[in-house]
Amino acid sequence: MRAVINGKAYDTATAVRMGFWSNGHHYMDPYSKEESLFRKRTGEFFLLGEGGSETNYAQRFGKEWTGSAKIIPLTFEEAENWSKEHLTKEEYELIFDLPEGNEKKTVSYSLSLAAIERLRRAASTAGISASELLEKLIANLSD
Repeated sequence: MRAVINGKAYDTATAVRMGFWSNGHHYMDPYSKEESLFRKRTGEFFLLGEGGSETNYAQRFGKEWTGSAKIIPLTFEEAENWSKEHLTKEEYELIFDLPEGNEKKTVSYSLSLAAIERLRRAASTAGISASELLEKLIANLSD
């Protein structure tokens, strides 16, 4: 499913499904409800919610109500809260706990040329690599 909400694209085909919850009702039951937590490549979270005609996902179709699905963008905190409520402790930790150790991974981000130059100069002045400077800056961020 794909949706554009407030100018941002959300696509279940390109995002990673991080968690799943169901209320256990058969999918034909009007009270059936399922939600999947997704994370986009940008790190943003969203829910794909699906439910029957007696759930908050119901939509009016003529004079009747029918089951439906919709995408709901979530803040980081909303995704954490949803996960605490609907996932196991182990599933939650896989998504939100910081990995331990010093394993490195090469990543790619887009920065302005001015920001890149400031990063290089600051790293040179400090006598460390740009990667080390970014690590220090990130470590000083408050959670």
